[in-house]
Amino acid sequence: MAARWQASGALLGALTTADVTPVNPTHAANDILICITSHRSTTPTCLTPSGWNLLYGPEDTTNWRSYVFWIRATGSGTTNPLCDWSGTSADKYAQVHCIRGAIPYGDPFAASAWTDGTADPGVATGVTTTAKKQLVINLGIGGDDNNASVASTGTDPGLFINRHYSEVTTGADAVGWAQTAHRATAGATGTISNNFDVAAPVAWGVLVAAVLDAQTPADFPTTGILDAFTRADNASLGGNYTTVAFANALRIVSNQAQVIAGGGWSAAYWNPSTFGPDSEAYVDLVTLAAGWEVSCYVRGIPSAAIDLYTIDCNATTLEISKVVSTGTTIMQTATSSFVAGDKLGLRVIGDELAVYRYTGGAWGQAPVVTVWDTVFSAAGNVGFGILDGGTGTTAIDNFGGGKYITRPLARARRSSARPRGRSAARFS
Repeated sequence: MAARWQASGALLGALTTADVTPVNPTHAANDILICITSHRSTTPTCLTPSGWNLLYGPEDTTNWRSYVFWIRATGSGTTNPLCDWSGTSADKYAQVHCIRGAIPYGDPFAASAWTDGTADPGVATGVTTTAKKQLVINLGIGGDDNNASVASTGTDPGLFINRHYSEVTTGADAVGWAQTAHRATAGATGTISNNFDVAAPVAWGVLVAAVLDAQTPADFPTTGILDAFTRADNASLGGNYTTVAFANALRIVSNQAQVIAGGGWSAAYWNPSTFGPDSEAYVDLVTLAAGWEVSCYVRGIPSAAIDLYTIDCNATTLEISKVVSTGTTIMQTATSSFVAGDKLGLRVIGDELAVYRYTGGAWGQAPVVTVWDTVFSAAGNVGFGILDGGTGTTAIDNFGGGKYITRPLARARRSSARPRGRSAARFS
């Protein structure tokens, strides 16, 4: 399982004489919980909560002192961290974020950096990832709630996905946010710009970290071709397929799988076996007529009529959806630039679904779009679907997929020292 953001707890605040105990978000064994706490004074100190590890602190900017702690959960009931500040003046705040899929031993961070300041945008020190597709987290806290959002961008990866944003009105207010991205290859992220939509908080602090995966992600695809359609033309694909409920049967034309005459939605499952629950499906895009759409399915459940995860791709749009008997829910969309000669692929690992594109002679290993969902968690069938605007000529070839082939646990690289400072960076 690759590392990913799982959840963020509520941002909590406390007034002058009280400490603050943020509530852990829902978590499970081996999840990494990260607590960020800040004070509107650079004089008080904060004790490390019982059982937690100090990552950074004290880290100071103008009238703003921060600490970062982390713990590896041993179950779902980790005690909420008491952020015990020594000062009895000024407000203090704290929030806990949860990362799932990190290595289950040792230091979970390949590299990390803390930056604080008062400028807008808040430019945070980047890190250097140590493996391909490594998760990079951007977790922030600020001393005001005058914004409605924070948008973050880097050099590589360029765009960070917003996972959480919250405000609290305790005292003079505060804001917290969480964003993530994956770097396709190992290397430096460059600085990360946290852009406040209205104005910078009176002070802010940002943790950037690269997280060591429990499972080293394998290149897409890990599975071979199931069917190259090298057989005589036929009105159906044959006995290895089950037509999806409410769909038309696909057909064989010129050693390719083609939409039904007239272009109506045609779709099928591969039925000799189920795969997974971690699985892949992919196809070659061969002929794309006007109004074309091609889909790949994973974790399909034929006995439940039409339950599955799907990526639906056309000339302009990608949609990752979950389909159940009561309807379709679009979970994520992206712009499509797929053309004939490309390949389209979908992978599900745990609760993460990722779309891949083959173009220019190679599979891109940075997902085109990613989303998380838990509705379907069991092994299922893989399949594909086709439609077009009426010509009935859209066709695919080389349908592949099956159970995702895992790689062994990543080995942690450890450090003997951790630099400190206003913009401290840490490399393990």
